[in-house]
Amino acid sequence: MTAQPVGQPSRYDVPEDWSLPDPAAVMGPGHVAVVLRVEKSVAEYFDTAAGDLLGFGATLLLRSGPSDAGWELTLPNGIDPALHRAPLGSETAVPDELAALVSGIARGGALLTSATVRSERATHRWTDETGAVIVEITDETLHASASTPGAAQLNSWRELTVEPGPAGRPKLVRRLVKALTAGGATPASIESRATRVLGGPSPQPPRKAKSGKKSPVDAVDAIAFLAAQDAALIAEDVRLRTGHEDVHTVRVATRRARSTLKIFAGLFDPATATGFSGELAWYAALLGEVRDRQVQRDRFATALAELPDELVLGPIAATIEQHLLGEQLRAAATLREAMAGDRYHELLRTSSEFVRHPPLAPSTRRRAGARVTSSSVERAGRKARRRLDLALDTGDDELLHEARKATKRARYAAELGAGQSGRHRAAVKAFKELQEILGEYQDSAVAAALLRQLGAATHADPTQNGFTFGILHEQEARRAAHARAAAERWRRHH
Repeated sequence: MTAQPVGQPSRYDVPEDWSLPDPAAVMGPGHVAVVLRVEKSVAEYFDTAAGDLLGFGATLLLRSGPSDAGWELTLPNGIDPALHRAPLGSETAVPDELAALVSGIARGGALLTSATVRSERATHRWTDETGAVIVEITDETLHASASTPGAAQLNSWRELTVEPGPAGRPKLVRRLVKALTAGGATPASIESRATRVLGGPSPQPPRKAKSGKKSPVDAVDAIAFLAAQDAALIAEDVRLRTGHEDVHTVRVATRRARSTLKIFAGLFDPATATGFSGELAWYAALLGEVRDRQVQRDRFATALAELPDELVLGPIAATIEQHLLGEQLRAAATLREAMAGDRYHELLRTSSEFVRHPPLAPSTRRRAGARVTSSSVERAGRKARRRLDLALDTGDDELLHEARKATKRARYAAELGAGQSGRHRAAVKAFKELQEILGEYQDSAVAAALLRQLGAATHADPTQNGFTFGILHEQEARRAAHARAAAERWRRHH
């Protein structure tokens, strides 16, 4: 096990009968240790009965002690802000604001006490002959008990936290670390105390089966893909609840999950898969109402910024922004309301259950070792091409929209098989290109419709001028024509 980096706090496990070395013996005469404080505290960890918070890498605890009493929620790295606090308040009920932040992680489940950790902590400060602080060492003995059935019962352990001070030159700190490890200290390998008390994280998503396993390879691939989308649903749930506004990633996750259920429909129990897909569609529609306005706001802001000033007449930028932002805020409020409701939490529970206990169709269970991923990918690709051909032949915008949805399904199917063949990886690239082309056409059609609506209303408002609305509308018409031509070129090559 390698030593921990110098210059930042480091944690070490030590035996319970271990003693701190003499600073003068380690660093030379004049170096002394002072005990700053000795404290006792109790931390109660909260989680669902299924350990959903632990599996996600989040910890929720109630700490009581002389200096740090209160509620504390720690989220995984990459989700900002990563740490949330709430005052002591009730000692039995999780504060509403923290309960709301983890309700998606908990999938609507009740939060119960999962472990209690009692701590006896002494903080030592090592200084040089001038009194400058070299390090602070926190020596902590912990006694833990787990409440969750089946949890690891680790009764007690002792750990050190070493934090360099202003005078903590790397050479001195390395000398201290060497003395600690020579005396039996080992770098702590477990980051979360909750993990240490309760055991490992939740079961990992299913892996690809080896030859001879009972689950067919294509089913394991599909379930692993669904597990990745389930993880995205939870991660993006937390980001939305902590202030992020971009719903694109979670919307894509719902689409990928629905596409997998549709393309590989024969693998799963039809009623269960259909019900799950329908709930994903409901959630995706709520996300779409927000995302569509975000896309259009960016689109119009860019288009107006690119126009010469003399062609921008009247308060057109404010008119468009006010209209779209108002719709976006209303859609976001509807989304937040839904995410606080039972239907949404039931969707998250269904997603987890689908991954943990896949409802395989009887024929799938009998077809041990069968492999139909390639044929499913190819079938999805043929369907996308047929729909594109029909749309281009008829010039029907609605059919182009249907072709776009089929293209997404073909792309996601190819993504699932991309690890198996170069042909699938090439299909991912090709269908992604077509998806972007058809997406540009769809965005132009939506933008043009809005411009017609807002432009037609200018005659009743003397402060407005329809001139710039007309210019923007003409630009959208040209963009749609270019996108259609690009789709035709794509089809000639694919």
